[in-house]
Amino acid sequence: MYEVLLAFILVYEAGGRALILDMSLTTTFLVPAFVGSLTASTTGRNATITFFSVNRTDSNNYIFKVLDTSGTTPVPLEVIVEYPPSLITRAPDQVVLEGGPAINLTCTADGEPAPSITWTKVFTNGSDSDVLFTGEQFILPNKRTNDETYRCKASNGIGNDVNHTVDVMVNFKPEKFVFTVESSDWTICKGGIVNLTCSAVGKPVVHTYQLFRDDILVHTSNDSVLFWRQETTAGGETVYTCVANNTLATANATKAITVNEGSVIEQLENVTAVEGMNATLNCIVTGIPMPSVSWLEVKTGHRFFENSLVFANVSRKQAGEYICEATNPCGNDSKEGVLTVNCKYIILKDAILEETLAK
Repeated sequence: MYEVLLAFILVYEAGGRALILDMSLTTTFLVPAFVGSLTASTTGRNATITFFSVNRTDSNNYIFKVLDTSGTTPVPLEVIVEYPPSLITRAPDQVVLEGGPAINLTCTADGEPAPSITWTKVFTNGSDSDVLFTGEQFILPNKRTNDETYRCKASNGIGNDVNHTVDVMVNFKPEKFVFTVESSDWTICKGGIVNLTCSAVGKPVVHTYQLFRDDILVHTSNDSVLFWRQETTAGGETVYTCVANNTLATANATKAITVNEGSVIEQLENVTAVEGMNATLNCIVTGIPMPSVSWLEVKTGHRFFENSLVFANVSRKQAGEYICEATNPCGNDSKEGVLTVNCKYIILKDAILEETLAK
């Protein structure tokens, strides 16, 4: 029961019409609308109004009027009925993708006096952190460190506090790729085997991997880690791309490798030269990486480190077999060429003889 001590006469305004409690010097009058919900008593100096089973709807502005022989004197009074808080709006659970708009959590509450709303973080053991924010709207940056459970609590000192928990899940696209392309040998050669491994971290977890070679899909995996093994069929640069997918986003990592090719020497051409002139043995090679080239003079065992073996003022002593050798990490090749040196005097003698016979 809630008791209000006022002076003399009461008027309750509701629905646009006045509900009046009148009092003479000796008699108290209650309007029918108040009968059963309150009672009044008077003395020579004051009046007592008692509300039965007061509730929040009794909060209102009231007017007492004192009637005597000189007229009416109004006395206003506001009655406020306090009541415990209750939640009106509860923030729903949220699932967001990191990097998007800010996370907006809202709780509203009713109560008298007006409740204070506080936000805390709920730990795994059920306990709460210190207050993070006070107010209806709690705004969080959209980042994975805010992936937590939060509690809004409304309190006003009347009755029990009320609270609500909300789960915030911050997902993110695949990242932290571990992407390797390896060979059993220290260098990758054409015709060799390469082993590719790719993994990534995401939330939700990665459910599918795709492997592209030079933009062409060559393998798909639903395992937690992608494994792939293949023989290399062409030399040169090859670009592999690993694409990781989770239910929210896609990300990729790229790795370029060079497939090496062994040394190859084109067919050597034998060279014939006149003594005293210049002569050149050419060794044309291909390979990745470019092979190192050397020449071996068979009869002497001398070695020359150059692609083209140039003889200036060649002599008959330099005539003979020469071997071109090409070397790189993926293979070696060699081919033989012959240098023939004709005597200048013999050639001249034959020319004179031919001229004499012609005459």
